[in-house]
Amino acid sequence: MNRYLTIAVFAAAACVIGLAGPASAQAVKDVLRATYGDWEIRCIEGTETCAMTQVGKTADGKRALLVTVQRVSGAKTNEGKPIPAAITVQIPLGILIPYGIRIKIDSDKVVPLPLSRCIPSGCVSQAPMLEEAVNKMKKGSVAVFGFFLRKEILVNISLRGFTKAYNNLKPVSSRPSN
Repeated sequence: MNRYLTIAVFAAAACVIGLAGPASAQAVKDVLRATYGDWEIRCIEGTETCAMTQVGKTADGKRALLVTVQRVSGAKTNEGKPIPAAITVQIPLGILIPYGIRIKIDSDKVVPLPLSRCIPSGCVSQAPMLEEAVNKMKKGSVAVFGFFLRKEILVNISLRGFTKAYNNLKPVSSRPSN
């Protein structure tokens, strides 16, 4: 993923999921723009910078992770394939770092999501989503995210409303404005 895409995705995700520090949290607020099924579209107040989010909970109802998807335009892989979206997943501190995060959509194969960084509020994975991954989530019913925290934790994220939320999300340019 190119540098500008990473910055844009993390900046939006940080604001949307509350990762921004106290000083910047006072200056930047996120606003709930719409809800589609189990997905919310949240935007940085006063801007068109938005992302779709869902909080995942454990079987006993405890908040376990946050998934954020942001559409992007103009991003390409090193091979020239378009990157239509990026995913950010935040999980609690104390996880087994080499395990990272795993995702499985319905009965498809398990895909690893490597961790990008750990910050005071949790560990974060950021990854580009190729069209194939976006389409699997659009057609799927559940994405199971797994990580290891003293034992393996599996969290179901509903894909109900994913397509409608995704289609109503305005892409953010991966290129800096001049």
